[in-house]
Amino acid sequence: MLSPIVYLFQRSDIISIFSLGNGLLMPMLRGTRKNSQQRPSSGKMSPGRLVEKIEARAKLDTMAAAGWLKQVIDKDKPARAFIDVGGVGAGIYDRLREMGFGEIVRAVNFGSAPLEPPPLDEHGNPSGGPLNRRAEMWMNSRAWLEDEAGAAIPDRDSLQADACGPTYTYDSNSRLKLESKDHMRARGVRSPDEWDAVALTFAEPVAGRVGFRRRIVYPRVGVA
Repeated sequence: MLSPIVYLFQRSDIISIFSLGNGLLMPMLRGTRKNSQQRPSSGKMSPGRLVEKIEARAKLDTMAAAGWLKQVIDKDKPARAFIDVGGVGAGIYDRLREMGFGEIVRAVNFGSAPLEPPPLDEHGNPSGGPLNRRAEMWMNSRAWLEDEAGAAIPDRDSLQADACGPTYTYDSNSRLKLESKDHMRARGVRSPDEWDAVALTFAEPVAGRVGFRRRIVYPRVGVA
């Protein structure tokens, strides 16, 4: 099974993200909806606290996938579209940029260096933090789940199993390293594609789009 894609769009207090994998396309809406059946125990929901919908599409070539994503972007006007460029996603990313979506799409390589700099030990040397971008996004998604503001995900066994599937180790610099997909398959555990898709929504911060509507009034200044 190939890596899925996730979709993030942003409108008012609704936040969601696109991410793209190889072959299987899985739009995943992360945000808030008034009619949602998934609610944290507090009954309150902050923006971005909900994974609302998962939809999969398979066997799309680069042009077909780019065309489908263009339709979604045109319809839902996402604030950001994160694309996993580790495989065929690179071609889709390039095509969307050619279509004029360069301000929306962002290329994400799971094996690249983390976005945030590593923490320092008492001697000022890098120590701890995630090993790579994938580990960083998974750590961010865990923090999102643990936040006291609450978070809601679909009642899907496959999604919840993916979230708990990988083990982790630490390297010599105390950096967290997620178990590889090949190692997971070797021990009989499926690739955590669905949660990789959720984690990709945490590739980088996405600011809310708040309209500035207050009228600016300038004082009358006379010139002598």
